[in-house]
Amino acid sequence: MEGQELIEIADRLKVLADGLEVDELTQGLRRIGAVCEQVGQAWSGSNLGYHSVVYYAGLARPPAGAHFSIESGIADAWPLDGSVGTWEEYR
Repeated sequence: MEGQELIEIADRLKVLADGLEVDELTQGLRRIGAVCEQVGQAWSGSNLGYHSVVYYAGLARPPAGAHFSIESGIADAWPLDGSVGTWEEYR
């Protein structure tokens, strides 16, 4: 193969690769990534036991003032200050 032939092949491959950037698969993957980011914002932030599957209700971003307590989790643990907001276990 000569240099010019390799350049022509590279140019054709670039055209094909550029077309992949706007196809349905790429758009779908971007939407999935956005949803994963949103769910990540709802996570309790704890890796301990069942806490690792605790998220804010409806998988929504917790509102201002809401926080998850790794000491008490989703249990009512008086006299500890527990979690504030509606936290749920998702499996």
